[in-house]
Amino acid sequence: MEDLSLSMWEEWGAIGLSGAPFAEVRGILDGLIPLKAESGLIYRTQRRFVFRRLLKLWSLMSQGGEVPWVPRLIMAPKGDVKVRTRVSIQIPQEAVEHLRGRAIRGDVQWSSWLRGLWGSCGALYLPKVGYYLLVKIPQFDNTADLLYKLLKTRGISFSRRVKDSRVEVIIRDQQKIVDFLSFLGLSESILKLENMAILRSMKNKANKLVNCDSANIAKSLEASENQLRLVRLIEEMGLEDDLPMPLWEVVRARRENPSLSLRELGQVLPHPVSKSTVEYRWRKLEKMFANLLKGDDAHVPGKGRC
Repeated sequence: MEDLSLSMWEEWGAIGLSGAPFAEVRGILDGLIPLKAESGLIYRTQRRFVFRRLLKLWSLMSQGGEVPWVPRLIMAPKGDVKVRTRVSIQIPQEAVEHLRGRAIRGDVQWSSWLRGLWGSCGALYLPKVGYYLLVKIPQFDNTADLLYKLLKTRGISFSRRVKDSRVEVIIRDQQKIVDFLSFLGLSESILKLENMAILRSMKNKANKLVNCDSANIAKSLEASENQLRLVRLIEEMGLEDDLPMPLWEVVRARRENPSLSLRELGQVLPHPVSKSTVEYRWRKLEKMFANLLKGDDAHVPGKGRC
């Protein structure tokens, strides 16, 4: 999972800037909670690569004459342990209002907006069971409504919950996660995710087979131990020579082959028989000696057919 996360963010940062820069910048800012200051709005994040991309996008917008304002990076004060891993950026409020005042139209602009939003407040998780993609949106504006509308338009099902000051939008279906990442343009991450899903499926199947084999082995050993106890009981009572030939054969085969399964036991008999036949003969023996111990001589050795 760590390798996938690293490569995913590397791919996110390497996507070309020629789409809709203003929409992606707005998406980045929509995913962060601003702090008001005298000279504008201050945004903070621990994802420094997000602000690196934002500055590149802003430079592209400036070259096109879209924004006359310039953002300013603010580094954490030295010795401030609490925020030393964060980086802040200060943007004039007029610039933010300008970006949010522009309508987002078409797949290219919506894809850029979602890519920016994902960069600032999205994450992908692959726990031991299942998958889920999470976008934690600030609760104070209409960003959540925009995301709901976009996901519904794309046919991507999701759930949501409010936690702290954010709305958490959760996508759990693997195919829907792939659709989401595909809309962002993260094709390499999709391939790695699908390969990981295939490997996980193969491991799960292998574990089930191993567990099933272990259960069958344990069941076979337990049956063998019960049968060996019955063999010892027959020996102690001196009744082996009085058994009908088919029953005598399975008793002798079990004594000589204590670890064989019932199917294997049936194949070592003088006249090989199926597993069900061996099971029937052991049930016959068990019933016979149970009745014998109760004093019922209607099922004494040597009587009846086997």
